[in-house]
Amino acid sequence: MRFLTAVVFPWFTFLSIGRIKQARISMALQLTVVGWLPAAIWALRTSRRHVHAMTYLGAAIAAARGRQLVLPTEKDSR
Repeated sequence: MRFLTAVVFPWFTFLSIGRIKQARISMALQLTVVGWLPAAIWALRTSRRHVHAMTYLGAAIAAARGRQLVLPTEKDSR
């Protein structure tokens, strides 16, 4: 779904991840036929980076929550 949105409406991809300035630039590019392809490629790359960043952030949060269960002082006393 995100791939299709990035190709058809590149500006909406930027809005969905909270990048308003990039959405405006992308919309200006999309208004021209020549600029649509660069805007779509830019949106695809940004969308992929956003998905990967959110995946790693989720893993980091899960790891941090897992570490909170074992306190460092308990490890040292064993």
